[in-house]
Amino acid sequence: MEMPVTVEQRYHPFRPIDIALPQDNTGFCYILVSLKRQNRTYIGQTFRLLKRLKQHNSGWGSRQTASPTLRPWALLAFVCGFDGRRYCMEEFERQWEHKREIHMRRQRHLTAYQIADLARSVISEFSDGPLSFLDLRYVKTGTFQLSDSECDRTG
Repeated sequence: MEMPVTVEQRYHPFRPIDIALPQDNTGFCYILVSLKRQNRTYIGQTFRLLKRLKQHNSGWGSRQTASPTLRPWALLAFVCGFDGRRYCMEEFERQWEHKREIHMRRQRHLTAYQIADLARSVISEFSDGPLSFLDLRYVKTGTFQLSDSECDRTG
């Protein structure tokens, strides 16, 4: 008799939300979280979200995500609606990273969720500025079963 497979949440705290990742190439800004160290995040931009996620997890994505001690990476959230405009994606990524740096200086520690949610304020700023013609949307793609503080202790 086969035993059912069980997953202990303390070893696998991240759960992908049941949504299909977009297959189009209209552009995305995204945030990854290391499943080995949940306090490590990466913000990036790409035209092919699924392909880029695979690159990060193979070690070919970016220097910041290449270390095997941080892999695998999970997609925590993404922003879409750039309509293929590379400049807009690059500017959004820059502003998201800038907000993270400012908040990190003030608080010293931000959870992955807090960093992901900074994208919402960048969307708000974009909608009030010269790029207001974009219809940007924030999509959450994963959740932790434990609180971020508990995840940090287990990583």
